[in-house]
Amino acid sequence: MATTTIDHLLDGRLVLEQPSRGFRASIDAVLLAAAVGSGLEAAGSSARVEVLDAGCGVGTATLCLARRKAAFAVTGLEIEPATASLARDNVARNSLDDQASIELGDVLDPPISLRHRQFAAVMTNPPFNPTSGQVAGDGARALATSDAAGPVAWLGACLKRLAPGGQLVVVHRADRLPAVLASLDRVAGQIEIIPFWPRADGKPAKRVVIRCRKGRRAPTALLPGLVLHETTGKFTPMAEAILRDGAGLDDVMPGP
Repeated sequence: MATTTIDHLLDGRLVLEQPSRGFRASIDAVLLAAAVGSGLEAAGSSARVEVLDAGCGVGTATLCLARRKAAFAVTGLEIEPATASLARDNVARNSLDDQASIELGDVLDPPISLRHRQFAAVMTNPPFNPTSGQVAGDGARALATSDAAGPVAWLGACLKRLAPGGQLVVVHRADRLPAVLASLDRVAGQIEIIPFWPRADGKPAKRVVIRCRKGRRAPTALLPGLVLHETTGKFTPMAEAILRDGAGLDDVMPGP
């Protein structure tokens, strides 16, 4: 069995077991979870908001979202058996069994338990390295990061799991943004593009979050985004609020 480490997120409020080498949790997953939820909760309703984490890995985004707000019930879907097993252990380790669960299966060919379910939101940190480029030598890491299916197939599968009007939230490489937007054409609208700026010094964004609604027709909006680091290298107060305090992106992001 591969060696693992025990790590802490959200200022110690989340405990995560993950492989010591290969594909490990990054801030992408924390930021993805923070971007979910704007306008999803019905006023006056006590019903849980059902969310799918497509390609959940060891459960980082799943658990961050569940920890952030009790109103969310999150189902993680992971194709790699050993990784899915770690994700289940992490759910139990954080005592979030009443809010989070892990299914073993492929986003592109989901298990029967999910095939006919529709969710209020789907979040995903999809494989983003083009297969024509260099991929990681570690098998699990290569599986997690190599974009063999392409965004059209992956995001199309995610949209199938959404209820009408449901929210799709994607974190992706900024240089793949045209392909992501093309895959959403005519099937989703109310698209919001949210850049994550490395610093406030003109460096280009490497990551973006794309949020949209299934079946909606509304103009695309480029939002101000979030600056991650001060010029000193420290996280900005807004980034700290998400990464340490578990705040939602809409709570800290500057207005237009």
